[in-house]
Amino acid sequence: MRRLIHALDRMLRRRLQLEEVCDDPRCMFRMRRIVAPQDLDLDGSSVPAGAPVVELHFWNEHFPPVPEGGPSLRWGLEGRKRVDFSCAALAHRLTSDSRLTGVRALGGTTPLFAVGDGSTWERLFKRLGFRLSPHPEGPGEFWQRLYAWLIMWGFNVGASGPGRLRNVRRTDFWISTEDFVERHGSGDGRPAAPAARG
Repeated sequence: MRRLIHALDRMLRRRLQLEEVCDDPRCMFRMRRIVAPQDLDLDGSSVPAGAPVVELHFWNEHFPPVPEGGPSLRWGLEGRKRVDFSCAALAHRLTSDSRLTGVRALGGTTPLFAVGDGSTWERLFKRLGFRLSPHPEGPGEFWQRLYAWLIMWGFNVGASGPGRLRNVRRTDFWISTEDFVERHGSGDGRPAAPAARG
């Protein structure tokens, strides 16, 4: 079953034309340039629908596997190091890749937590500077939640388990490019991480 989920994930990645932020094994982000799906009201700036943005996706294969006994301190520290590295790599990519010139914001949708649940995931995304909001539900939401649950189970992400599907709530997370680079860039003009492929 997990092999089937991995194959489905690969197929969707190709269809969406996702690319890795960089080729370092610590990098946890894939991305694609799109246009903002709706107006984004971010701290200190407003991004109109249709403006160029970067949509972020987790690189599932680089996600630290959750131990059998559940999340541990060691697992949490490793995850935090990888996320911090990934943000630095992304900040460098945003300022060095001419194809990303003019991108106004970055973010996307995650099933890892619900807004206001006080979870470690919510605290992490807030620490990284993202503005959070509940993802608006619409047609096909059940299938989106099912896919998210299957991916978490298939890649052992977020310690999903039996009965978790009915509790999956997706959250939108966005931050302006300027704010993200200010928070996570090296600040001295030097690469914050190895350059991306291509």
